[in-house]
Amino acid sequence: MNRCLGKASWLLMASVTSGVVAIASPGQAASLAFSESLLEVTFNQDFFGSATDTNTDTIAIAEDGEVMVDAIADAAAFNDAAGADSCLFDLGNPGACNVAFSEAIGDDGNNYFGIGESFSEVIGDFFVASGNSFSFDFIASLLLETEIDRPDVEAAQATGEVSFALYGGTQSNSLSLLDTFTLSGRLSTLGSDDNFTEPQTSGALTFDTFFDTSFGGQSEFVDAFVEGSYSRSFDTDTYLQLVEVKTSSACVATAASQQDCKQSVPEPTGVLALIAPLLGLTGFSFKKRLHG
Repeated sequence: MNRCLGKASWLLMASVTSGVVAIASPGQAASLAFSESLLEVTFNQDFFGSATDTNTDTIAIAEDGEVMVDAIADAAAFNDAAGADSCLFDLGNPGACNVAFSEAIGDDGNNYFGIGESFSEVIGDFFVASGNSFSFDFIASLLLETEIDRPDVEAAQATGEVSFALYGGTQSNSLSLLDTFTLSGRLSTLGSDDNFTEPQTSGALTFDTFFDTSFGGQSEFVDAFVEGSYSRSFDTDTYLQLVEVKTSSACVATAASQQDCKQSVPEPTGVLALIAPLLGLTGFSFKKRLHG
């Protein structure tokens, strides 16, 4: 469990500032769920419009026992070097960075439930003149861990996802999907529905990866790190919109509340499922929705 707590401390020390904490008599951990999703990007040209959105939620209930829940979300998009101070890695500017972090810790009681959920989104608008290219470099990271001490009493679940989708078109109000990237995972301890989805390369998208996973037993984890680049040329004037979404969820519970944990922690859905209902209604006006 110290490995997870160390990651949490590293994140909190890195100026991730938007979050909530719910505590019900914190004590020595006997169950733990941890999830962190991170994406940082640097572009070859400035945004002409951008928007960010974050959301966090926590629940902590301990009728017999102790539980602590934490949820943090942060997002930034910037054209100048000053904005890069909010990022963990020095990728340069213009760029964007966002992170979603959730953690739940329970003690040796027999009736507790705790869940943390976080969401972070960056939307960037670009214009590429005919004969030019659009490119960016990125770092994506997904960290999940679950651990329990009493398999007959405790349960821990964690999910996380790092996704982005690029849309483009010759008209700003009529964009179609060009490319996507998804890195996602789910841990359920004890349980049989663990999964990890590796991203896929395309002609425009290339990357190097480091993956380390352990499934089964009372302690499970997913450590995934991706460093990549995207480049695409356009033979006509093109409007582009890049939508980046990070989600994380962590839940711990005892036997009396294990079903609540299973129902509360969602399966990774992918960026398309999160934003598809808005496409066709708002098109290139996402920024209007988020800018008000």
